[in-house]
Amino acid sequence: MDKEIDVDAAMLKEVPAIATDDGANIANFILVNCEKNEGLQKLYSFQTLDSLVARLKAVGDERWLARLSRLLLKNLEYPLHSVSSQCEGIMRRLLSLCSKEQISSVFEIIQTLSSKHEVKSKFLALNLAMEYVDVKQFLSQHPDAIAEMIAHTSETAVVGKHVLTYFEAFLKKLWTAVAGKPELWYTYWIDDYLRAVRSGDETLRTAVCTHLTPIVIKIHKISLAYILSKFLEEHNKVK
Repeated sequence: MDKEIDVDAAMLKEVPAIATDDGANIANFILVNCEKNEGLQKLYSFQTLDSLVARLKAVGDERWLARLSRLLLKNLEYPLHSVSSQCEGIMRRLLSLCSKEQISSVFEIIQTLSSKHEVKSKFLALNLAMEYVDVKQFLSQHPDAIAEMIAHTSETAVVGKHVLTYFEAFLKKLWTAVAGKPELWYTYWIDDYLRAVRSGDETLRTAVCTHLTPIVIKIHKISLAYILSKFLEEHNKVK
């Protein structure tokens, strides 16, 4: 029978090596408390987690990293703002401690969020992780990523805000990644953009024209002329 561990934040500061068996038991204890507690008790549990995230991450087992990442993602929208805010801070710290390989693992976990009620958490997390992503590599692994961003621009205002923030940051980083070469930059997003504008979804069309078009123009002023030229090309083909 496993021994029961009685632990509090003050005691945890004295834990020397989380990678030991006792350390792993303590790590499990903290994560279970974060998972099961509610209200202020949940906040206190996450505060304890925050003080030990570096040592928790040092467990070395990818399963720990995955479990920790999923726990944080699940609570980015917790009703008590102090808890969701605490989770954002922990996620930032965790990402800053991860290797490139571990960052990729966390990104894959974020990408698994797909249900409607997970959209806000997904784009919140993607925004937090933006500085660590290699956008060209990410698109090679997830070729539908930009189409997904565009599709979610017509979500509620609260969700849409996070989507638009991510879309702008992503395209800015992509602009830098292609060394400011417009023709190359366009190839990554123009087809998905045009499909959305041509779609039968009026809400989506409106969101794209109202919100996304100003973003691409902000990044590169000639974008509007390019978009219009593509529409003209299509119109001439139909004739």
